[in-house]
Amino acid sequence: MSPIDLVAQHPPHLQAPPMTPRNSPTAALPARPQAVLFDMDGVLLHSGQLWHVVVNQVIAGFGGAPVTYEAFMATFGQGVAADMAQYYPGHSRPEVEAAMIRCFLTQLDAMQPMPGAADVLDALAAQGVGRAVVTNTPTALATKMLAHFGLLERVQLLVGGGDAAEKPAPDLIHLALARLGLDPSQVLYVGDSWADGAATRAAGVFMLGLGTDEGDLRIEALAELLGWTAGVAPEGG
Repeated sequence: MSPIDLVAQHPPHLQAPPMTPRNSPTAALPARPQAVLFDMDGVLLHSGQLWHVVVNQVIAGFGGAPVTYEAFMATFGQGVAADMAQYYPGHSRPEVEAAMIRCFLTQLDAMQPMPGAADVLDALAAQGVGRAVVTNTPTALATKMLAHFGLLERVQLLVGGGDAAEKPAPDLIHLALARLGLDPSQVLYVGDSWADGAATRAAGVFMLGLGTDEGDLRIEALAELLGWTAGVAPEGG
């Protein structure tokens, strides 16, 4: 049976909070952001389906029961530490990360960059706006994923799982800000998950939610953020 066919129910032990829009912005929108922080999975890379396959491959390798796509996506973005408790109990983080990387690297072509990702990063560079990736994906794997699609060379900074406590904690955002030498009020964050929403709220960073109401403002395409970074709010924004 292929990993994609592994659809038996494996009820999650950890559930994401219900997705509810923020009633009001939790941070001020910077007039001219100095940098944009991007989540990776679901924002720069369309990777959710591949992650589901890889997680089931790793689970199978450890002798566990598979998880359905619906159950997996309910907590997608929660980070390796939470995944370990939910899917890989009794296994060490180095063991889990090694298995993830081994499975993922043979299937990189099964995912695609999000529409406009490279063009948006190039446009931000032309505007003089910094670009950083803040992801729960282990840094070593995120490096290879971004490089595969020519995105790594387009960002100035990558912080990932293992560099600090993972989202929904704000630690990875704090680390990115420290390395960029910027304050929360000087950046925008683009995310797509409840974990991004919780992390940005805790960090005091304004979030644009890509296809989600978890942020301070919702956008439907990456290119929409260029109006905000140029200091010109898109119509209706």
